[in-house]
Amino acid sequence: MKKIAISQSNYIPWVGYFDMIGRVDEFILQDDVQYTPKNWRNRNMIKTPSGEQWLTIPVKKSADNRINSTVVVPGWTKKHLKALLVNYKKTKYFDLVYPWLEEIYAKANNLKFLSEINFLFLHEICEKLTFDTKLSYSTEYFTQKELNMMDKNEEMLKLCQKTNATGYITGPSAQVHMNLSILTKNNVPIEVMNYSYYEAYPQLFGEFIQNVTILDLLLNLGFEKSFNYMKS
Repeated sequence: MKKIAISQSNYIPWVGYFDMIGRVDEFILQDDVQYTPKNWRNRNMIKTPSGEQWLTIPVKKSADNRINSTVVVPGWTKKHLKALLVNYKKTKYFDLVYPWLEEIYAKANNLKFLSEINFLFLHEICEKLTFDTKLSYSTEYFTQKELNMMDKNEEMLKLCQKTNATGYITGPSAQVHMNLSILTKNNVPIEVMNYSYYEAYPQLFGEFIQNVTILDLLLNLGFEKSFNYMKS
């Protein structure tokens, strides 16, 4: 049995994104598609005394605006680290997690493309969560020219076939935006993630907020308790 999931890469995504990664054998980043501004590709939220605050990676405008071609504007890492320091220095596991984050941001500071940065954070966080899921790109299976000739449903099916997938896991929104029946017609069972019953965990600054970056979870619970928190 081999389960896969396909998703566009996000910047330090929320816990549900990682729960999907933890449920599959291979997680394919569909970074050949168009970059969408004001979305999760280059930004995510942290919790502050004033509520949610965006951490955004600035990117350069380009005629070729695929995610894997999107170039970042240098100098963003210090601002993000400072925001994490100011808002999370009183969390229980700050002294454990923050130095590790400094190392990742130092690596990210030397990367040119948004897709590389997103992959770096995904990989490093998955390692700390002890996930053994394979992370890959859609362009490892098809050339960009081949991908350009497929619609999103055909690409989903062909990636399942190319990876010999015997199961496919997806988020709830895909039921609206994708034709998932193309998989069941080709004998690939589908599992839809249920994000509705995460428990609250200890956070700073009042009422619990779920839809923030997973860094919030790691800084408040540490690595081991964060692993145990995951549904997967």
